[in-house]
Amino acid sequence: MRNKEGIGNMNAMSEIAQWIPIGELSRLTGISTHTLRIWEKRYGTPQAHRLPSGHRRYPRDEVPRLRAVAQALDSGFRAGRVVGASLEELQALLGVGPGRASRVSPVVEGAASGQASRNLIVEKWIRAVHLYDEASLTQSLHEEWGRQGPLSFVLDYAGPFLKRLGQGWAMGELTVSQEHFASERLSDFLADKWRTLNDRKEGSIVVLTTLPGETHRLGLLMCAVITSLTRFKILYLGADTPVQDIKDATRKSGALLLAVSVSSWMSKSEVESQLTELRKGLFPSVELIVGGAGAPEGMPGVHRFSQFGEYFEWLSGKTPFS
Repeated sequence: MRNKEGIGNMNAMSEIAQWIPIGELSRLTGISTHTLRIWEKRYGTPQAHRLPSGHRRYPRDEVPRLRAVAQALDSGFRAGRVVGASLEELQALLGVGPGRASRVSPVVEGAASGQASRNLIVEKWIRAVHLYDEASLTQSLHEEWGRQGPLSFVLDYAGPFLKRLGQGWAMGELTVSQEHFASERLSDFLADKWRTLNDRKEGSIVVLTTLPGETHRLGLLMCAVITSLTRFKILYLGADTPVQDIKDATRKSGALLLAVSVSSWMSKSEVESQLTELRKGLFPSVELIVGGAGAPEGMPGVHRFSQFGEYFEWLSGKTPFS
């Protein structure tokens, strides 16, 4: 009986957590409480729910749609046209989505329209994360990969999606389990894609890894996708690899390029110490490359890239060694 009561209480608490006060909705969407109240009165959305306590609350999973509404408004659309629209309808307005011809007004043409369209896709993915909708998220990832191509997918969609996930978690919009759900789904997707692109390649090897203690691998997986678009072949060691093992794998594989992904979670002094040890243990002919939010600057014998696009251009311009 106690177990059943405990489960019931947990379910009730979980249900309440899905409803947030208007102040928090404003904080998470960047839309003022005054505007939200006007929209609810004028357009019937966002619609409040009254809790048993009598307090008015709004659905947490409305956040992605409302952020998309704000994007559409910034792009020049009138409130009456977009406030009550679904994410799919907002995508249609901006010409985003499979088989949809662009119906964007002159106000939102060009770069601003493109950015707004990309933001809408990201918010669509965030909504799927809110709902733990793996099927919808996976389908949309495949659609954008096919529509945009691997390079644009990583630069314009996967990167911003990760940033949005981090913001959502930091602001309390997303739970730890939702962030983990999204990260694991994207990790599996990227791993499958780069391995397919890397299959049956021959020639020069690039070793990809992270340092000991570094468990974040999404940056490394995005680096793998970028690398697989060049003429180089990947030797993927994964996350949290001991320094000696990295040196051994680089030497035994004959690789002349070693790329290390470093997240902001790593200690700067520890990263610099490990990279120094790596550099000393590699042949001078091996180029050591680092990237990521935690990648240190100005280290002798270490190439640092701050953007995936920059790394792609550099690697594409290199001649693979036979």
